[in-house]
Amino acid sequence: MFIIMALCDNEDSRQFFIDLYRDYRPLMYRMALGYVTNPSSAEDLVHDALVKLIEKEDTITKFRRCTLTSYIVYTIRNLSTNYLRRQSIEQQHRVDVDISSNEFLAVDNAPSPEEVMLMNERRVEFIEIWDTLPDDTKILLEGKYILGLSDKELATEFDCSPDSIRMKLTRARRHVMKLAKEGGFSFEPA
Repeated sequence: MFIIMALCDNEDSRQFFIDLYRDYRPLMYRMALGYVTNPSSAEDLVHDALVKLIEKEDTITKFRRCTLTSYIVYTIRNLSTNYLRRQSIEQQHRVDVDISSNEFLAVDNAPSPEEVMLMNERRVEFIEIWDTLPDDTKILLEGKYILGLSDKELATEFDCSPDSIRMKLTRARRHVMKLAKEGGFSFEPA
């Protein structure tokens, strides 16, 4: 109900969506549970659907009841399948980082103990920044820079054009740089 109060401008809109939520929540929840097994994920999908429906207020308030029901069913179905697709992409591209590992160091030109400490500090700082990034940004950056996927492959994964991927990458890099600078992370070589 908080979502409705926060997003609806006037009392008529609020009442419309309160009634819609009361009438259709069981259907939306049951449908979401058909896609996800976690009840809290299903509830999140219901709330996401409610936000999408509120965004389309001008359209859906004109629908007859049967058309509105169909629209709600399609909305929850699409949100659920998108959620599952994102989960699948995350699982495929999940990279676990072990900050205690120094496997990347070559024995022939091993850094000094001070350099190792500095690299570990930078790695910890970067991981802190990484953990604050949205999941979509992490998946995009991992796909491009860790897995080496092309813009075309990423566009397929994100269901958009390669030009959009280039813009998303630019925004993601800028966001990481901004967070790094705000956090006092230094990009200067040791």
